[in-house]
Amino acid sequence: MLTRVSNETSKINAERLKKLSGLQFKLLHYALTSFPSVKRVVYSTCSIHPDENELVVDKVLSQISDFKLIDCSVIFKQWFNFGSLEYNCGKKCIKSIPNVDYMNGFFIAAFERIFK
Repeated sequence: MLTRVSNETSKINAERLKKLSGLQFKLLHYALTSFPSVKRVVYSTCSIHPDENELVVDKVLSQISDFKLIDCSVIFKQWFNFGSLEYNCGKKCIKSIPNVDYMNGFFIAAFERIFK
């Protein structure tokens, strides 16, 4: 019985994560494409899940050519946790890992418009 409940909970959590990721992609895409005068956009979540973080950033960057990522490691020199290297954006994003940083999880990616 416990296994069935655990499997159902895992399925619900996976579905919820997929929906959140989709919504976050739409919001970030909208922010980057709907405001022609915007110079910078910061994408931040209170999540440690790559599906809501690096995956969203990489997906948006694959569809938008007039923005680049700002290297957050240059801005936050004292920070030592970055995005997952499994993703193209990983080195340029910062994140908090709760059991390492002793705080809630978060993720930050900063975008800058490329003016042509």
